[in-house]
Amino acid sequence: MASGISYATVQQNSIKYMLKYVHEFEAVRNKTHKEYKIVREFFTAKGICFQNFYKFYNRYIASGRDASVLLPGRRGPKPKYIEMPLMDTSLDAKILSYRSQGHNKYIISAALKKELGSKAKCSASTVYRILRKYGVSKLTTKLIEEKRKIVRDKAGSLAHIDCHYLPRGVVTSEPQKRYFVIGAIDDFSRIAWVEVMSSTKALDATFAMMDCIMLLNERYNIKFEEALTDNGTEFCGKKSLEKHPFERLLMHFAIKHRRTKPYRPQTNGKIERFWRTFHGDVIDGAVFKTLDELKDAVVGYNFYYNEHRPHQGINGKIPLSMLEGVKCE
Repeated sequence: MASGISYATVQQNSIKYMLKYVHEFEAVRNKTHKEYKIVREFFTAKGICFQNFYKFYNRYIASGRDASVLLPGRRGPKPKYIEMPLMDTSLDAKILSYRSQGHNKYIISAALKKELGSKAKCSASTVYRILRKYGVSKLTTKLIEEKRKIVRDKAGSLAHIDCHYLPRGVVTSEPQKRYFVIGAIDDFSRIAWVEVMSSTKALDATFAMMDCIMLLNERYNIKFEEALTDNGTEFCGKKSLEKHPFERLLMHFAIKHRRTKPYRPQTNGKIERFWRTFHGDVIDGAVFKTLDELKDAVVGYNFYYNEHRPHQGINGKIPLSMLEGVKCE
């Protein structure tokens, strides 16, 4: 300590201080104290809380008069998870399996309740205790990287869909006109399709995406089960979802609509990354005299990207090679 007094010395002084009151208390109770006749007078004169005194005194007697128990112990609740009984190993294995994919305790709890039934004893706190038991309560760098990989196990399980603004004047014959593109990319194979639009209105986006979905199905035999979009008005209705054109399109093709969290574009990162590649390969430095030239360039790039261009996200493979039994002319 700063004053030169050690912590052990402070403990010894505290024990001597407590023992002094213990001896006086026992003398009062045995009627041998020279000053106090009853215990109440003793507590009042010394300013001692009798409840706290009896707590320490009873502990002292129960320990066989071990003076060390007169020191204050650890304060606060005891960590119950230390004495937690062993859990079902099959449940442990399921939790660890989900954890290996980078999921947090809330997602694991929800997944287990869905898998095992709503009455399953797998709350978020239970999941945390099991993760702590195995030393994986904190995400390692490897688990964080695994969490970022939202890769499905088959083509068509998830489509990443988004709209992208093209620079004004991309068509030289219309220098003040702005055009847009809408695209869908398959999460597993990275097969993609892009269509040019003249506006981002819901109806225009819906018809353009209908072409994307039908072409991906006809040429690559991809039928999407889920689609991930942002919360833009071209994809979502604020009031009635069923009346929104894009929502009705997905319902027609039996595609479940998933939405990203607001202001979190990285959730739909695959299509966002695709736009960077598309812009660098098709738009930057190119000159399109007419809208038809722009559309022809985009269609040609669709075939090149899917059937000839190696993709870094799938270890240098060509997206078409990720599909089985697909023959393209």
